[in-house]
Amino acid sequence: MTLPTHAEIVIVGGGIAGCSTAYHLAKMGKTNVLLLEQGKLTSGTTWHAAGLVGQMRPNRNMTQMSKYGIELYASLELETGLATGWKQCGSVNVARTPERMKVLRKQVAMANSFGVECHEISPQEAGDKYPIMRTDDLAGAIWLPGDGKANPADLCMSLAKGAQHARREDGRGRRGHGRDHRERPRGRRADGPGRRALRGHRELRRPVGAPARQARRSQRAAVLRRAFLHRHRQDSRRAPHAAGDARPGRLHLLQGRSRRAGYGRLRAQGQALEDGPDSRHLPV
Repeated sequence: MTLPTHAEIVIVGGGIAGCSTAYHLAKMGKTNVLLLEQGKLTSGTTWHAAGLVGQMRPNRNMTQMSKYGIELYASLELETGLATGWKQCGSVNVARTPERMKVLRKQVAMANSFGVECHEISPQEAGDKYPIMRTDDLAGAIWLPGDGKANPADLCMSLAKGAQHARREDGRGRRGHGRDHRERPRGRRADGPGRRALRGHRELRRPVGAPARQARRSQRAAVLRRAFLHRHRQDSRRAPHAAGDARPGRLHLLQGRSRRAGYGRLRAQGQALEDGPDSRHLPV
């Protein structure tokens, strides 16, 4: 499969986070989406995840997101036809000391305020729900019947199929592997200073994911280095300074009004370098 030359949104990583992002973007009507994975889907950390799905989180918003995820996993198999391995088996949290039991009682109160079903149970009831567990040294336990588990690999495949199905139903944007069939200017043309020349390369507007963030940071650092080297070459071509004068360089450049202003000048010079051959008059 050949990669498309244009994508509005690029998702880096084909694990549970990447497939879920692609699925929800497709549900929102975004059809020009490209998901990149160096191996196979779920071949990274998702492959060896336990797949335990709980509802309780530290705050209300995160708890609502977890509850939404459980509702999605329960209905995704009917939507895509692929099994997700979801099973609502519930979960038991146990306490061996009275102090730990106080913490669990606070969790019960918080769960009830968040709309999550949660009950305090005795050690004997905990043993009935999990027979292989020793209960003679327990101070108590809590029971969350809405928790469950899923198969991470099957869940990713189901989300990926749901994203493709939603994109086909939308009927807009790309077809096949997502190639954009709208005509685009090719080649190289200069639109004057301040506008980037079109070079016919792959255009990625909004990359998503940790590798994409690292790539953007590396790109910004490279632009700053190029701007500094260009300034240094300009200064080296000038006449020698008198004795006692400060040599122009990085320290002198960053001692204007403030360090932030100096970096702003470096960014401006780096942007002019990136703009192409028509932007040779760089700010000094």
